[in-house]
Amino acid sequence: MGLTTRVGSVTLSSRLPEIQAAIQRESQIRVREMAAVVRTETLRVLAGERHGRFYRIPGTHRERRSGKARFVKAQAPKGGWPAGMGIGAASLLSTGTGLKGRRGFYRASAPGEAPAQRLSDLRKSIRMQTKTNRETATAWVGSGLDKAVWLEKGTTKIKPRPFLSVAFDNMRSKLHSIGTREMPV
Repeated sequence: MGLTTRVGSVTLSSRLPEIQAAIQRESQIRVREMAAVVRTETLRVLAGERHGRFYRIPGTHRERRSGKARFVKAQAPKGGWPAGMGIGAASLLSTGTGLKGRRGFYRASAPGEAPAQRLSDLRKSIRMQTKTNRETATAWVGSGLDKAVWLEKGTTKIKPRPFLSVAFDNMRSKLHSIGTREMPV
């Protein structure tokens, strides 16, 4: 398997190409594993309850009955609810019950907290991609949605609601342990 040179009665053999190929394969495996860890943690960070303000679900309206205001579930638009509406708003609309007994409302995230998932489109858009060649192995974890950048970094009107950087920070020690594992050569 390697380069062989015969010197007198001693045969020298180099396994360098074989070792380089093994290191390349292992580094590609590790980069994919690290990307999967960050993506999984990002999805975990995006799940769960938030602590921001309550907002009315678009499409719901007030109806007056005997002097009391109550919220009525909205009629489904032509063609049904948008794809990816998810369990959040769809379940609130269909059951007529909201968070903490507030009908027709959903709870947003507070500044500095991971974004709330009313429609789950951000959570569904989190992808990972790896690219490898002979010298490098790189990975990308993120979303193709513009609002992902707006939420992560903030805008002039929206305070940051980081989720990718939080997921990366949460997994920093695990990523380090994956990267520094002993090479099986």
